[in-house]
Amino acid sequence: MMHDPDPAGFITKFLERVNKLYNFVNADKNDRKAIIQYVLKMRSWLVSDRSIQEHKLCQAYMTYLWQSYNEGEDREDFVDNIKLQVGYCKTKVTDAEIDGQKVRFKKYKPLSLSFGKCTEKTHNKFLTKLIDYASKTWSVDFEAWRKEYEEHEHLLQ
Repeated sequence: MMHDPDPAGFITKFLERVNKLYNFVNADKNDRKAIIQYVLKMRSWLVSDRSIQEHKLCQAYMTYLWQSYNEGEDREDFVDNIKLQVGYCKTKVTDAEIDGQKVRFKKYKPLSLSFGKCTEKTHNKFLTKLIDYASKTWSVDFEAWRKEYEEHEHLLQ
C-alpha cells in the first residue's frame, strides 16, 4: 500500500533488534546454533517488505475505530472481534457428545499482526478487509480518515 518515505521508524525498530541480538548473544544459555537461528530470523525480518508506516497507519485506524464504535470493550477485545469478522483468525473445531447429543465447538484465535508473524502481503490483505468492513459496518470513509491522519498524525495516536 505505502512505503516509508522517512525510515526513522525503521531505524528505531532496527536498533531495538540489534540490542535484543546483543543480549541474546551474551546470554550464557544460548549456544552457537541458537545464536545462528536468531541471526537468521533477524536477517529475514530485515529483508522483509514490511512497512512500518503502513503498520502504524493500520494500528491508528483500529484505535480510531475502537474510540468511535466500541460498545464497552477494551481495545484488545475490539480488535480481536474485528479480526474474527474479517476472517483473520485460526479456528479449532472440537466435536463432543453431551447427553447423547453431538455438539461441535468452535474456538477462534485471532492471528498476530506483529512484524515477526505477519508478512506484508498478509498485512495488506488484512488492512484491505478492515477498510471494507469499517465501510460496510459504520460507513467510515477510510481515505477521508487517512487524509486527516496524515495531516494530524501526532493528534491521532
